[in-house]
Amino acid sequence: MKLEYPDRIYKEIAQLAAANPTEEIGGVITVSAQNGFTVLQLTNCCISPENGYIPSSLEYVAAQEQRIFCHWHTHINNRLKFSGRDLNAMHQTGGDFLLYNLPHNHWEFKNPDRPIPYLGREWEQSWTDCYTLIRDFYQRELSIELPPPFHNDNDRPWEEPNWNAPLEGLSSHFDKLAPSTEALPYDLVLFRGTRGQNPSHMGLLLQTKCGYQLLHHPYNRLSLLDPTIDPKAIHSIWRSKWQHSTSSYSENWAIDMGEPTKLRPIDLVRESATSATKSPALSNTF
Repeated sequence: MKLEYPDRIYKEIAQLAAANPTEEIGGVITVSAQNGFTVLQLTNCCISPENGYIPSSLEYVAAQEQRIFCHWHTHINNRLKFSGRDLNAMHQTGGDFLLYNLPHNHWEFKNPDRPIPYLGREWEQSWTDCYTLIRDFYQRELSIELPPPFHNDNDRPWEEPNWNAPLEGLSSHFDKLAPSTEALPYDLVLFRGTRGQNPSHMGLLLQTKCGYQLLHHPYNRLSLLDPTIDPKAIHSIWRSKWQHSTSSYSENWAIDMGEPTKLRPIDLVRESATSATKSPALSNTF
C-alpha cells in the first residue's frame, strides 16, 4: 500500500533509486501552492550508505523552510520493512514515512500519527505489539503519555537487554498495587514470561457488560479483547497515577459488531458509563 501522492512522485523516487543502486538514498516530499508535491533528495551522511540512511542535518533544516509532507528513503537489500532505526525516527519526527525497496520494487509506508484500530492488529515488533497497543489506548482514550517503545532489528527481541526498558520506567507513571488491592478498569497487567519470572507481556483491563476483559496483543497473533485471564500467570498489576485522582466510574467497552469497511474496521466502542465493578478472580495476589 502506498500513500496517496501523484504517480509521478513514485516514479521519480524509483528513478532516483535506480540511479543509485549501490547505496541507500532519501529525502523529503514537500508541497507548495506554486509547485505542488516535490521530491527533494538529501545527502546520505551514514558512515555505511549501503546499509543505512541518515539525512544531512543542514539540508533537512533548509528543507523545513518548505512544508514537509513526507520523509522517504530506499533500501537496496532484502529488507522490505522499515528498520528499527527508521521506527525510532518516526516516533521522534511524526508524519508520513515512505520506503522503496529497489531490488523488490516494493513500497511501504507508516505514519505514527494515524490511529490504528485496537483490535485485529498484526504483530510487528515496536510498531504494533503489546506495549504499543497499551500506549495507544492510554494516549487516545485517557490522555496519558507513555514513553515510546524501544526499537531494534532482532528477530528475537526478548533476548535484547532493552526489551523490557519501557517496563522499568513504569513507576514514573504507575503505582504497583499491593497484593490485597482489587483490580479496577484501566489497570495495567504484567504477565510472567515462560522462561522466568520477569514480565514479558502486558494487557489492559477493560470493563464490559460481561465483566472484566483483557485488551492485549499476543506475540505473532492479532490483538484482541480476551475474556480469559489466567491469574496464575500475572506478574503484577499497576494503576496509573492519574487514576488515583479520579472517581471509580468507568465506561463499559464492547466490540463494534457493525459491518466493517476499509474506513470503518471492527474496533472497540464506548458504551454508557457505569460504576466500576471489582473482580475477585483478578485479586492482586501474586
